[in-house]
Amino acid sequence: MERYPYNSSFNHLISENPGFLSDLDKDKFLSVFRKVLPWIILIFLFTNLTAYLVIRWTKPVYEAYSDLKLDVKSEASVLGLNGLMAEEDNSNKLAGEIEIIRSKLFFNKVIESLDLETSYYNYGNVLNEERYRTSPFRALYVISNPAMYDKNIDIDILNEKRYRMSYVLNDKEVSGEYNFNEKVETPDLVVELKLKENVEPENLQLQYFFRANSRPALLSYLDNNLSVEPLNYNANIIRIRFKDHNVRKATDLVNAIDTLYLRYTIEEKNKVNLQKINFLNEQLENTSNKLEEYESYFENFTIQNKTVNLDTDIGRTIAMLEELDSARFQIGLQLEKIKELKQTLNREEENSFLLIQSGINPSFAKRFEEYNTLINERSLLKNSYNENTFAVKKFNQQLAVIKTELNDYLDQWQENLKEQLKQTNQKKSALENSFVTLPAKGTSYNKVKRFYALYEQFYLSLMQKKAEFEIAQAGITTDFKILSSASASSNPITPKVMLIHGIGFVSGLIISILIVLVGYAMHNSVSSQNEIEHLTKAPLLGVVPYYALEKLPETGLIVNKRPKSSISESLRTIRTNMEFLLNTDKSKKVISFTSTISGEGKSFIAANMGAILAFSGHKVLLVDLDMRKPRVHTTMGQEASDKGLSSILINRYLWEDALHQSEVENYHFITSGPTPPNSSELIGSPRFAAMVEEWKQHYDYILFDTPPVGLVSDGLVAMKQADLQLYIIRADYSKKAFLNTVNKLIAMPQFEKMALILNSLKTNSNRGYGYGYGYGAGYYEEPNAPKGLRAIWHNWVHKV
Repeated sequence: MERYPYNSSFNHLISENPGFLSDLDKDKFLSVFRKVLPWIILIFLFTNLTAYLVIRWTKPVYEAYSDLKLDVKSEASVLGLNGLMAEEDNSNKLAGEIEIIRSKLFFNKVIESLDLETSYYNYGNVLNEERYRTSPFRALYVISNPAMYDKNIDIDILNEKRYRMSYVLNDKEVSGEYNFNEKVETPDLVVELKLKENVEPENLQLQYFFRANSRPALLSYLDNNLSVEPLNYNANIIRIRFKDHNVRKATDLVNAIDTLYLRYTIEEKNKVNLQKINFLNEQLENTSNKLEEYESYFENFTIQNKTVNLDTDIGRTIAMLEELDSARFQIGLQLEKIKELKQTLNREEENSFLLIQSGINPSFAKRFEEYNTLINERSLLKNSYNENTFAVKKFNQQLAVIKTELNDYLDQWQENLKEQLKQTNQKKSALENSFVTLPAKGTSYNKVKRFYALYEQFYLSLMQKKAEFEIAQAGITTDFKILSSASASSNPITPKVMLIHGIGFVSGLIISILIVLVGYAMHNSVSSQNEIEHLTKAPLLGVVPYYALEKLPETGLIVNKRPKSSISESLRTIRTNMEFLLNTDKSKKVISFTSTISGEGKSFIAANMGAILAFSGHKVLLVDLDMRKPRVHTTMGQEASDKGLSSILINRYLWEDALHQSEVENYHFITSGPTPPNSSELIGSPRFAAMVEEWKQHYDYILFDTPPVGLVSDGLVAMKQADLQLYIIRADYSKKAFLNTVNKLIAMPQFEKMALILNSLKTNSNRGYGYGYGYGAGYYEEPNAPKGLRAIWHNWVHKV
């Protein structure tokens, strides 16, 4: 058994037909287009419906944005206080500012500045709408169960006084009807709902829910929807964008971010100066304490040393020492004089006069004078009287009294001078000791004095710096310019309606074009007469039209039942063209019908062509040579019989015994009989050739229904005995590669008169008319023929 090796792949199609893409076959294109038109319409409906549903079910997202020009400067530079604020690189500065805006610390400030803790929504048919600042009620609550955060709490307003609240937590539903403005306690929270004034009646008809937003959820919300990007590094311009389903909320958030950022920037910039001022205050306090210690030292030093000028003190100390030495000398002289006085006073000699010394107490000086006077008088008296006389004794007594008084006075005076001398010596010793320590004290004093001056200067410098930083703090401003305040378009950024509709339309168009092109490229079946003319040299004998709307009769023989149908007319045309090819001297003609594979309609065409020839007054015999898969008996509407060609060739029956009469006069047929194991040998045997010659004696036309040549070689053996070989090609069924078989056969001398019949062709002239065929079915019928509305749709598609 030989099989025809064909490849239906796209690559094979290109290699076999390199110009098929450039040379567009309009008939083939229209054929492919008609086939896929329902799919194209469905694809267009699907893509555009998908686009509509995407728009309908996509919640619109709005974007608000503002542009800021960043330029932080300090007024301290204007006041001439340079070096207070460090300059930053622009790119690093912008990156740092962007990170500040996107930091969680800043997000927390934004959350605290706006009322974002609670979100209000109303249920919609498809999408829920956030009622930012437009909710008809306000919820005041205290959550005791943290699981209640980020949970929907449904509110159904019953009237202006009552509402119904419900929520589900841990698969348990909590619900109830309550009054507005009263506290409601549940196991998870305490809530009080306040209905706003002048609420529109239609708003009371909606179903609402609110949600207590957790801080992590709010931080995530801000982080996901906020974007900050630099627009111009040189100009220090950044753009703040925020996306949200509510345009007012997005605008408020951008405004809040702008305001908080300006305030936050000033605070952060002031923190630096505040830290410096605090440091200066601490240093000033320490320096002040040091200065107070030094001032106490100077005070004590002055108190202790009675001076603050040691150089003057040294000179004065030297002068004091000299004075002390002089005083000691004078005291010594006085002590010597007192000693002499005492000696003179204690002499027993006469005329011992006491010399009155300076510094003597006047009262005692008078007593000294009295003593000297008594001495003189006693001396005079002794010249006249005896020593034992009363007068002398009286003078002696007086002298003794005065002498005792004077001795006591001199002793006391002597003791006073000695005490003075002692004190003078002590002072001298003290001055001498002090004089020794004065240089060291001077050095220490000068050292402390220098430190005091340094600390004093440092204190003044700190005071100056503090004043500078306080001025800088008061003068720091943010020279931010809001180039464009927070604004948002009334049109959402997503979904983009026109773009999505355009994508739906274009995608449907592209997919449709791809389907048509792929269908065209992958359509490697013969679909038109032009393809046969381009791909083979065999003549095209005729075309049998496609017929799809009517069912064929039970048998495949139809020309006798519908002689005026398009199929009958096309077969008559083929008969006429066939007579031109058979214009030979032979009165008896043998015609073979074959195809490449089964299902191309060769048995149907052979049977009906025999009927057409019989109608012309010819005697016709149709012989079924396809012993492996016989179809002639089915086409003729009869049962299979053991009396057939195979049993005739083995001499089991005579051919007359296997002869069957068809429904048409002068038209007979012989079935194939039982399937033999060696059909090729039987057809190629002399017995078959002799029997053909015998048939020619009784019939004008002998028709061979041969096996498909692309599957087995039996048909080639029988075709060699035919005067005309008719090769059946079924449109939109037979592969283009099958024509290679035709080209190979027609190149052989035995098949020079081979001709083609194009079967089941859908053309503009016969659209909606004709029959379809199937090998082995006896007739063609469209599979799964549409009925009812599907039939109407099918008819409309074909009319298009």
